[in-house]
Amino acid sequence: MTRMRRQNRMIDAFILDFDGLICDTEGALAEAGRKLFASHGAELPMDRWLQQIGLAGPANFWVPWLEQAIGREVDEAEAMAAFDRHNHSRLATLNRTLFPKEREEDIRH
Repeated sequence: MTRMRRQNRMIDAFILDFDGLICDTEGALAEAGRKLFASHGAELPMDRWLQQIGLAGPANFWVPWLEQAIGREVDEAEAMAAFDRHNHSRLATLNRTLFPKEREEDIRH
């Protein structure tokens, strides 16, 4: 299929994954949290994490937990940037698994 024809192609399907069934976003978040805590010499409190899963709330809920675990304040922007790097890295890996390289062009267009 030429590039021109691909751009005019109708969408056959659109999949929404709000609950993480297709892409394990919950696991990626937990892994990013564990890495953030480990980088400060602490362990992610899994009991708190298990209570947080699926709840709406501020994205920076990790920061007070981390500060409590290490007994001092951290720079919120730096902590969240590190968390986001870990999370995006894991999600990119998951996306490559779901959408193999040979299909990347179809996904982009």
